[in-house]
Amino acid sequence: MERLLTEGYYYLNGPERDYDKALAAYRAASLIDSTSTSALNNAAVIEGDRKNNWVAAESLYRKVVKLPRTFGGGFNNLLMAQVRNGRSPETLDSTVALFKATFPTSGDLWAADFITAVAKGQYDRADSTARAVATASKGVRQTARSSLYLANLAELRGRIAEARKWAARQSEVLLQAQPSDAQRLAATFDSAYYDTGLDGDRARAIATIERGMARTPMSGIPGPDRPWGFLYDIAISLRDPALMRQATAGLERDVLAMAGDETGFRARISAGVAYTEGRWADAIRDANIAEQRVSIDEQTSAYMRGVAWRELGQRDSSIAAFEVFLAKPDPLLFNDSHLRVAVLQDLGELYEEKGETKLAIDRYSQITQLWEKADPVLQPRVKMIRERITKLMAKTG
Repeated sequence: MERLLTEGYYYLNGPERDYDKALAAYRAASLIDSTSTSALNNAAVIEGDRKNNWVAAESLYRKVVKLPRTFGGGFNNLLMAQVRNGRSPETLDSTVALFKATFPTSGDLWAADFITAVAKGQYDRADSTARAVATASKGVRQTARSSLYLANLAELRGRIAEARKWAARQSEVLLQAQPSDAQRLAATFDSAYYDTGLDGDRARAIATIERGMARTPMSGIPGPDRPWGFLYDIAISLRDPALMRQATAGLERDVLAMAGDETGFRARISAGVAYTEGRWADAIRDANIAEQRVSIDEQTSAYMRGVAWRELGQRDSSIAAFEVFLAKPDPLLFNDSHLRVAVLQDLGELYEEKGETKLAIDRYSQITQLWEKADPVLQPRVKMIRERITKLMAKTG
């Protein structure tokens, strides 16, 4: 049993990652001891996060929460798998109820309420739930998590100034708890990140990154801790080839050796480079490969394909890709926060071009609902979208 758990951990987290071997070890361990929390939970993590098999992950997490020695995080893991599998609100509520009955004083109960509220589209409730923790908790873990969730939610709703505030709060808490150059640079990238979205300030984002990397060079940070992945995401948002080449060179040098799937990881790298360079057919091909090998998440891949197909003039393929993005639940709003409104606007325009007026109105209307109380800087865009809706509704009578 000890050997199998050690093997599983090694292949999941060690320098020679192999998720198939890790999963085999954990499943073998669970056959020896069906009450092993480590074996079942880690097998579920691999099925979900590493293999994108959320049905299998949900099944395993269900076993985890019923174990004699279960833990609070298992319930939230189960909830996120259920959200990804499109389970009903009643199913989510039953999981939350079981969590509260099992651990009535758990510090993670608020996260379960947040995940459930987001899944139901109850954003005000999600906001108040996380805000209560962020403003009252003195613990690093809960303050950092709640601040991150609030930043994601605020960004989704067009409240960029508020999102910056909560992201800064998270960075501050993490830096106080564990001061490091990696944390300092990540905080700088956070600042740049909020200048990359709709109506963002591209020049300011690049300048912020350059100043941050001059002040805190990557060379002074241990290789595995260098935030190249964050830089990759920013390069995608900016469609900046130079920044992407810098990010992918770092990923290849410092992270590739620890990738569980070298082929998939290289496909992710090449997809990013092709996307920022405008080699759209290559970006589609490589994003597909990376997604199939679970080296890039489904929403990011769908977004990249949607943009690429539109640039290639393939309207129907672009619509199909963007609709895939919308159909993928995002329990903690990691992708939706930054990309959902952009996808909705692209879809509204594409449907409008096709003459599919009702669908265009629906996608535009989702933006106005999300951004009802957006920052003043975004209100001109909201006004423009409302005017489009009015014109389209006039056409339909």
